[in-house]
Formats: sequence, structure tokens, C-alpha cells
Amino acid sequence: TVQLKFTGKSEKVYGDLRMMYRIKNPDYQYIVQLSNAKSEIVSTHIIRQSETVEYPKLPEGNYQIKVIEDRNGNGKWDTGNYRKKILPEPIFFYEKNITIRGYWELEEVFDF
Repeated sequence: TVQLKFTGKSEKVYGDLRMMYRIKNPDYQYIVQLSNAKSEIVSTHIIRQSETVEYPKLPEGNYQIKVIEDRNGNGKWDTGNYRKKILPEPIFFYEKNITIRGYWELEEVFDF
């Protein structure tokens, strides 16, 4: 017979984040990226209007949020073109540090 043992982390080391995004200019779509302390992208969402996005079961640690104003709607950040006089798409960063603690829920609001 084969016996396998699986171990995992307890629920007490995960937290939830609920982020409300308030968009002032609904003419474009926005790419929202949540990244951890190592700058690895944990989650990506595309939003077109003000809404609340939930990030459940995040490991404890620090996180950052970056929002890209996707003006041409292609789903990625465009650097622009100097010769055609096209500016890069704007990027907004959430200024506060987001710290997730185990067994906690955190609610934040991001106006951009």
C-alpha cells in the first residue's frame, strides 16, 4: 500500500483584501495588478467602471496595487511612440502600504 501525507498551512496565515476602485474617467478600461513584496504579480483584473474587487486567501505579507489606464483597450501597458508623438499609458500606484495579516479582513478605497 502507498500512504501519502499532505500538509498545508492553516487558515490563520491567510487574510482577505476587499478593494473598492473609484474611477473618475470611465472612458477607458483599467488593468489592476496586485503584486507581493517581491514584485510578483499575484492577481490581475480588468475593470471598466467603479467596482469592488475581492482578493481572498492572500498569504500574510505586504502588497502593492498598480493600475494601468488602458487607453486603446488591448489589455496591456503600451510604452508610447516618440516618433508618432504618442505618450505612454498612465500608471497609478496605490500610495499606502497594504499589509495582510492572518485571519484578518482589510477594506480599502482607491480613487484614481
